[in-house]
Amino acid sequence: MRDAGRSINYLLQGHHIKSFKDYPELRLAEDNIVVLCRVCNLQVGDSSVVDW
Repeated sequence: MRDAGRSINYLLQGHHIKSFKDYPELRLAEDNIVVLCRVCNLQVGDSSVVDW
C-alpha cells in the first residue's frame, strides 16, 4: 500500500466522524466511521479538524 508515493504500514484504523466522547450513541454507528490508514488518521486528528 502506498500513500502519496510513500510506503506505509498496512494497518487500518477506524476514525469516528463525530467523537464517541461527545456522541456515545454513535460509537458503533457504521455511518459515523471512516477507515483510514494509520498515517492519515494521525494527520486528521480529531473530528473538529475535518468537515466531513
